[in-house]
Parts: sequence; structure tokens; C-alpha cells
Amino acid sequence: LKKECEYFNIPYIIEELEDSGSWMDNTRLKPKFIHDILKRVKGPIIWIDVDASIKKSLTELSGNIPWDFMSVHQRTGPMRNWHVGVMFFNYNDRTIKLVENWYKASKTGTDEANFETTWNQYKDILKISFKELPKSYYVIPESGYNIKEIPTITHGLSKCPTKIRKK
Repeated sequence: LKKECEYFNIPYIIEELEDSGSWMDNTRLKPKFIHDILKRVKGPIIWIDVDASIKKSLTELSGNIPWDFMSVHQRTGPMRNWHVGVMFFNYNDRTIKLVENWYKASKTGTDEANFETTWNQYKDILKISFKELPKSYYVIPESGYNIKEIPTITHGLSKCPTKIRKK
């Protein structure tokens, strides 16, 4: 991911966090990390899961973005609002509060389940402006999730035994 960010001229912060001992617990480290990075850089950030691969320029995530939040609507799996493998957060009080509530809610379950709950509870209260990213930003080649265009970002399926899909 670091090499791909460098190739596409994407500034990055990649930090290894201590393994909490389980895949599910590790997913709950994401919202606090995103919150801390938003506060540290005081600017918009793009979260991309470390097992993802950037295949082409992130044109929809470049320039001056007017939206508070962007991601890909979930059309596979548990059918939640958003995939959490790639997300854009603009830097403002609304997104900081959204992410803060996300990490406060992340005591059990997964990052995705907790984001779903937080999103549904706070998107209207905080007046979060949002836009869907193209489907090409969340493609899992191994899952047979096909799109007609070249993927922008591909994502891996977790190899964690609790996450492996049975065929």
C-alpha cells in the first residue's frame, strides 16, 4: 500500500498498531486511529484498509471535496450502508464528532457494524453531507464481485478463520 501511495502521489500515514489478539478486536482499532489522524493532520483523510491495493488514480478523492464523508454503498454481505475498507472524511466538527461517536460505540462487534449503528444514529443529527464513491473503489476479486470498469481499489478477504467465507 505504501508503494502504491507513493506511485500515485498520495500522501500517507501508515502506522502499525499492536495486535489485540483477535481479528474482531483489531477492527475496532480503526475508528480511534481515524479520529486521532483527523485531529493530528487537521485536514481531510482517506482511510484505505492495509490489505487493499490501489490500481489507478483516486480522482474522486482529489482536489477540494465539498462532502463531509464518502464511501461505497454496500451491495454485498450484510447489506449495511457503507463499506468501511475505503472512506473519506473531510476535516470539520461534524466528521470529528461522527468518528468520535464511532469509536465510543466500538466496544463489541466489528468496525463495520459499529459504523452502521453510529451512521444511522448521527448522520442526520450532525447533518453529515455525503456522496457515494464509484463501485470501483471497493472490489473484492476473490468474491466474484464484478463491475464493468477497471477497479480503482481492490480489497482482500480476511484470512482470519472467523472471517473466511465458505463456498
